[in-house]
Amino acid sequence: PYAQLKLALALSDAGYSRRAYDTLDAASELAGGDAAFFKMAAQEFAGREAWVAAAEMYLRVIQNQGGAVSDELKELYNEALFKAAENAEFRIVLDMEELVRVDEPMALVAQARFELRANANMEKARGLLNRAKGLKPEMPEAALFEAELFYKEGRRPEAKQILSGLRDNQNIAQWIRTMAESFLQQLP
Repeated sequence: PYAQLKLALALSDAGYSRRAYDTLDAASELAGGDAAFFKMAAQEFAGREAWVAAAEMYLRVIQNQGGAVSDELKELYNEALFKAAENAEFRIVLDMEELVRVDEPMALVAQARFELRANANMEKARGLLNRAKGLKPEMPEAALFEAELFYKEGRRPEAKQILSGLRDNQNIAQWIRTMAESFLQQLP
């Protein structure tokens, strides 16, 4: 599996994403239930900002751990999934049913982000976001996406208020605070 992983990484680096995913699937089959392999692969892809592949590998780590998911792993998975959702390959590579089984609110946020980014469907994105918030009202990933949605809807004051709150909240993941700060800097 490690040789196949190296090939998948090289293909991804060279811009052959479809072939990289196929090779990554072959590596995953060879790895069986080796959660350490999947975590290492996820970290390699995350380091390259290849978020779809990283999310797929973190998903496999979670699936192979039998339900015991550390806070660190959950944070890494959520970051990869949130960032993967802006990629057109998100729905091709990742199985929504599996994402929902692992964490339905996070899957809904990712799907909402995909709808906004890939399909420019604000109505569907808003509906998915509201479902996620109904399941988990205080979810920082949902708030981060809601700020993005507010911005796209022309509601900049609401977006700034949410982003400022996320940026200043020391009790949430660093990646969320960093993205909030980045979004704030982009707002006029």
